[in-house]
Formats: sequence, structure tokens, C-alpha cells
Amino acid sequence: EDGVTWHRDPEPVFRPAEQGWDDALVSHCHVAAGPDGQLHLFYFGSSKPQQTECDELGGCAMTPGAIGHAVSDDGRVWRRTSALPAISPRSE
Repeated sequence: EDGVTWHRDPEPVFRPAEQGWDDALVSHCHVAAGPDGQLHLFYFGSSKPQQTECDELGGCAMTPGAIGHAVSDDGRVWRRTSALPAISPRSE
């Protein structure tokens, strides 16, 4: 409530999607308060096919993925702003 004292929820408040580009993992979450009064979450996401490819290679030094965006009014319930990533790696 004061931005200084934090209480950890026993369950994650943001999870991988049921399906899509971020259905394997979400991590490296960063939250910023916007001028609209909402909280904006930017996160790294990776798909199940990308994870499988890394597993088959014996691991990846850098997991392939993209950056997503979600918003929240309270920091506990998040909604993705798109079914697509906000920022994707360019294709070679």
C-alpha cells in the first residue's frame, strides 16, 4: 500500500497464457505506474515450441522469446493487452 512494505502472495499473480507465444513461461517482470492510473507490466515470454527446441539442444544460453505487456488496476489481476507480443525479435 505504501510502495515500501511488500507482502509476497503465495501464488503467482501472472502466469503463462493457456496458449500462444507466451504459453511456456513468463519471467523478468517489470511494473511501472502509468499516468492513466493503471499499472503496466512488461515481461519476457516464451512458447512451448521454443522451450522444446532448447531442451532438444541440451539447453539454450539465451532462451528465445519476446516481450509482452499487461495492465492492472490493483497489481493482482492482470490482463494482457494483446494476443501478440509487444516487441518481438527481428527475423534474420
